[in-house]
Amino acid sequence: MIWESGRRINVKVLTSILVLVSVLLFGCGGIPNTESVFIPYVLEFIKDTKVDKERPLNTSISFKSLEGATVGKCNPITNEIVIDPMYWFRVATKLEKRALIYHEMMHCVQFVSHKKGKLKDGCPRSIMNPILPGNRCIKKHEKSYIEDLRDLCK
Repeated sequence: MIWESGRRINVKVLTSILVLVSVLLFGCGGIPNTESVFIPYVLEFIKDTKVDKERPLNTSISFKSLEGATVGKCNPITNEIVIDPMYWFRVATKLEKRALIYHEMMHCVQFVSHKKGKLKDGCPRSIMNPILPGNRCIKKHEKSYIEDLRDLCK
């Protein structure tokens, strides 16, 4: 049993509830070969872009050390994404992590290529820019970045 705020919570009951919620959200198979840390970002991606959930839920996402400045990589043929753990755990903010997952999911799920270009303030015009926007740009242009992704999904 776990004690919290003076109340006892039965671990078996809590575990059963979590398993039930997981099955309802992901079906019996879950998200195959995807590290649990990525699951909330995948669910946000589906909600924000309004893509059909089947392909994102069948995309494998894992950690792998990558060379140079590459922080994420998608293989659309195998439907696998790899994320550099050093970037994820030591560098990226929550917004930058979300932008990275969205960027790679667009490559794997929608087969979208990079979109180059900058806005007047120097920020990338899209999350699909080869160089991901930083925290400042994401905060400033988050709504237009999401709208851009939705347009690319049509």
